[in-house]
Amino acid sequence: RVKLAKSQKESAFQPCITISRENGSGGHAIAQKIADKLGFKCYNEELIDMIAKKTHLARKLIKSVDEKTHDTIESIINTFLGFTPLPEHEYIRALTKVILAIAHKGKAVILGRGGNFIIPPEYTLKARIIAPFKIRIQNSLKFEYPGRSLAYVKEKLLKTHLERKNFVRKYFGKDIGNPNYYDLVLNTELLTINQAIAIVIAAFKEKFSSKEKDF
Repeated sequence: RVKLAKSQKESAFQPCITISRENGSGGHAIAQKIADKLGFKCYNEELIDMIAKKTHLARKLIKSVDEKTHDTIESIINTFLGFTPLPEHEYIRALTKVILAIAHKGKAVILGRGGNFIIPPEYTLKARIIAPFKIRIQNSLKFEYPGRSLAYVKEKLLKTHLERKNFVRKYFGKDIGNPNYYDLVLNTELLTINQAIAIVIAAFKEKFSSKEKDF
């Protein structure tokens, strides 16, 4: 499990936003649009590039193990002939360092990957985006997997959800669905994307109004 060193806890971080999401809930779009409105940078695929650079491993391999547990990592690595096996904690150690470096600079929206468990809570607004399974299926059929069968989309959603849940449980010792770990839990069945964005931005400005004046 990830633990921050004392020196890391005491480092000066800047306010940022972490977005945890159920796949198909609109979390990705919400994170990107929040970043655009605030003039921040949204870190999603960029995290993979940064981890690959830090570990000196191929981006393709890092992307394949992203947000997965060691058991899944081992099975994936076996398909990459010629790659040196990735030690169990090398990815998560690099991920932690990358996210802390981003938080040190601030003006960031970090999507997934346990970011809300890595950055000290006093320096981040932690939001989770959820929706009922039927809504997530509809969204995925329309936006992420157009033309795919209903069975295919259901399987992808369940698989991705389980991988992310197990990833957070194993490396952070937390239940990703526990609302106590977030400042906000927003249901996009009941809120539009724009409403969710407005709520997160308002909460962020309110939480850090005494620390930052440039939002």
